[in-house]
Amino acid sequence: MKQVINIYFTLCFFVVLPVYAQMNQQVNSQTDFWKQAGLSNHDIFSITTNSHGHIFTGTGDSGVYRSTDRGENWINVKNYPARVEALAVNSNDFIFAGPSNSTDYGESWSDMDFRNDYVFSICAAPNGDLFTGVLDFEDYIGGLIYHSMDNGDHWTNINNGLDSTLSLSIFQHSSGNLFVGSIWIDVYVDKPPPNQWFFYGGLRSSTDNGRTWLTLDGLYNYTVSSLKEDRQGWIFAGTYGNGMYRSIDTGATWTEINEGLSTWHQRNVRSFIIKSDGDLFIATLGGVFESTDNGDHWIAMNTGLTDTTVSCITIDPLGYLYIGTNKGVFRSVQSTTSFENQSKEHVSVLYLKQNYPNPFNPSTTIEFSLPHAEYMTLRVYDILGVEVSVLVNEHLHAGVHRVSWNAWSRASGFYLVRLQAGRSTQTRKLLLMK
Repeated sequence: MKQVINIYFTLCFFVVLPVYAQMNQQVNSQTDFWKQAGLSNHDIFSITTNSHGHIFTGTGDSGVYRSTDRGENWINVKNYPARVEALAVNSNDFIFAGPSNSTDYGESWSDMDFRNDYVFSICAAPNGDLFTGVLDFEDYIGGLIYHSMDNGDHWTNINNGLDSTLSLSIFQHSSGNLFVGSIWIDVYVDKPPPNQWFFYGGLRSSTDNGRTWLTLDGLYNYTVSSLKEDRQGWIFAGTYGNGMYRSIDTGATWTEINEGLSTWHQRNVRSFIIKSDGDLFIATLGGVFESTDNGDHWIAMNTGLTDTTVSCITIDPLGYLYIGTNKGVFRSVQSTTSFENQSKEHVSVLYLKQNYPNPFNPSTTIEFSLPHAEYMTLRVYDILGVEVSVLVNEHLHAGVHRVSWNAWSRASGFYLVRLQAGRSTQTRKLLLMK
């Protein structure tokens, strides 16, 4: 009997343990969040994407590049000698790059009416309007703001009350309020630049589309580099050196949200995005950071980066992140978007399948079926019952749905995913193994 037991444990050691080791190796085979995605010999200062997933980058010395295959190959579509600080795509997929625009995905370009001015910011508002902030090199009067209502064909100066304001970021809130994050410039016009310019920052807003402006007290003397709104209507502001701020009252008051951003470089925010699920990713001079709780806490997401001096960030329609650095473009290895596929297959019962793969690292797919259209939620909890992610919270059609969860910022261990539709609830156990 003892000999049989010894043989059993020997088999467990030499058979089961190697199988577990192989499984663990497979789970950890993909540990980097980022991968190089081309243009490694270029400084990237701006980046954006259109509805087709084409990626556009603005460089420091050779204009605009485009990739149509997630960064595998790049084509120079606009040779421009100056640094391209600003890129934007509007609802028609027109691309705006510095002082030029393209209506055919970058195949041809037209110059906009900015003379020789230097474009620092472009905002494509949800209603189709365009706003741009430029530095006036010709008359040495500082910054100018222009507004267009016809895809950039004609522009109107809306600088009334904004003398000597260089607009680093322009943003239109869903309420209609216009916000400008600026450097204010004191100018002495009797001397050539740069000797006559003195800088300090702040945030200004307009409730009448730029006809009049109000200086906001909350971020006075802060250089606001980026402004965006989440699905709740909250406004987030990134600053140079002072980190991130949040306003839940349309800019009237601001709260500092810098837990996890411990150094000056990490609080030097150059750009950020807000995903459809509410998660935030910020690009800083100290790398990329993610928040899944409205900015209350930040976690570094820098594995795979060879350069953490990050100047810009965007997300494509499939949920892949792209960042611009001093060493080119990097792309997230995996998609960060929850929904990957939806099917209207006929199903007869509500069912939550076991996730796959399981164990996983860092992403897993969760499939569920709805017998009829209804409002439902899919939430993830840690083993203590604390909610850590909301994957679905909406009305869905009947059929089979697949959702991915990226748990890159979570600790190893067991999690619970819970589907609730009407009065029915189903739960599965997930194992994250890093």
